[in-house]
Amino acid sequence: MYRKNLGMHPHEGTVYVVAGHGSGGSVSGIHPLMVAQSNGAGSCVLKINGATLDFYSVLATGEIADSFQIFKGPLSDLNGDGVVNIQDLLAVIGAWGSCSACIEDINTDGTVDVSDILLLIADWG
Repeated sequence: MYRKNLGMHPHEGTVYVVAGHGSGGSVSGIHPLMVAQSNGAGSCVLKINGATLDFYSVLATGEIADSFQIFKGPLSDLNGDGVVNIQDLLAVIGAWGSCSACIEDINTDGTVDVSDILLLIADWG
């Protein structure tokens, strides 16, 4: 899931997708900005549900070669239901302690602690 860094405002930030499935011919190399590469024909599928966008790179075989999710909302809305509430608070408490790259670490300092709860409370409601 892609989440904006703290301090960013609405309509700030960019996600680029290079989608050139073509006919599945030979590959001449990977572009330096590309994280993933597939060697087959396919399509890109976008699924938008409220504040959530799901992207799927689907090969002609039906296999999902890559995917990501973008959520537009407060960082503290951990379950993506559009509101910061008790479910999000319980998720933070449940992930308490050292946490590498987990969404409950709202301030992304590597630890789920009181700082994250204070950010969640600021977004409450």
